[in-house]
Amino acid sequence: MTDKIPTSLAQTRKNFVDLVNTNAWQWKKPKTKRPYPVFFITLTFEKNVQDLTYANKEFLKWIKKFNYAVYGKKGARLCYLAVPQFQKRGAVHYHILFFNIPYLKGGMYDKIESTWKHGTFWNVEKVNERTIEKTINYLSRYMFKNFFDDRMFGRRRYMASRNIKRPVVIRDDVEIEMFLMKTKRGGVLFPHVLHKEEFSVFSEFMGLLDVQEIYFDTRVCLTKYI
Repeated sequence: MTDKIPTSLAQTRKNFVDLVNTNAWQWKKPKTKRPYPVFFITLTFEKNVQDLTYANKEFLKWIKKFNYAVYGKKGARLCYLAVPQFQKRGAVHYHILFFNIPYLKGGMYDKIESTWKHGTFWNVEKVNERTIEKTINYLSRYMFKNFFDDRMFGRRRYMASRNIKRPVVIRDDVEIEMFLMKTKRGGVLFPHVLHKEEFSVFSEFMGLLDVQEIYFDTRVCLTKYI
């Protein structure tokens, strides 16, 4: 069982990072087509709420209220990732990344304060390209702690909105080579690469594998190259 913990934890973190990279600054304002800013918010319960099931229900109720306060319409529009965590006193609180909050008249503080009735909030922070990695590492530490917390057994390490954008993964060697060949035509590949990662992993069945991950800017329609 212990041998599987690092692999499962690493996969959870990788999935989380992939979701952040796929959604951060990839949601566009309808009129200007400019990306929405990314906001990092923390919510806490004033009372010592330790029941995660209850806390999650209250969090999702707040998401609906906050969505209506932001957009003035019912329906799931807010795109987010949320990491629950137990404080030292035992209470649940949430660290949330929002990817598509528009400009709010009166400010975001008023919208949160008028909808979150369980306590305080802090750390309403605008994340930028220089701080996104620090924020991811910060949240990953909490996921690491959650992994070994019995209270999180069988629970989701993070919560994602239904409209979260999922990364498109190509694993077939032939498809990858064809894709890269097509995107390199006319210098298309390099201008639209957000970043690349190269690393090695050990497989029990295949030995040492070299892995290259390329993250594209989704403002470019890449479907025509596949």
